[in-house]
Amino acid sequence: MRGVIRLVPRHIKRLVFWTAVYAKLRGTRELKDSEAQQLNQQMDLSVSTSALQAPAILSPVIWPDVSLCCELAAEVRQADHEASVVSRFVDSVPNWVRYASPEKIQADLKEFLQCDLIAFPA
Repeated sequence: MRGVIRLVPRHIKRLVFWTAVYAKLRGTRELKDSEAQQLNQQMDLSVSTSALQAPAILSPVIWPDVSLCCELAAEVRQADHEASVVSRFVDSVPNWVRYASPEKIQADLKEFLQCDLIAFPA
């Protein structure tokens, strides 16, 4: 499996990861065109927003622990990007979709939190 994972380009891992997280936070497995467009515009994931649909549909397989994902994303937002919470979020990223250094993932998380459509838990 590791050999196969190494063959997946980093930009594809990034697209899969952030689309899956977004879908989990939205509580959906199908992104509306407007949602995919806004996510893609904010994160610059793909030249085509249709590329975001498959990762959204497969999000339960990509990141099955939705409660951890939502909890940490909400904590990051509430803690105003407190370093320890951001680090916990980055540490929770499954190894097989780690597409970059922890610093790059942290920077992407801060960008991701600017998305207007994320339905954070209360």
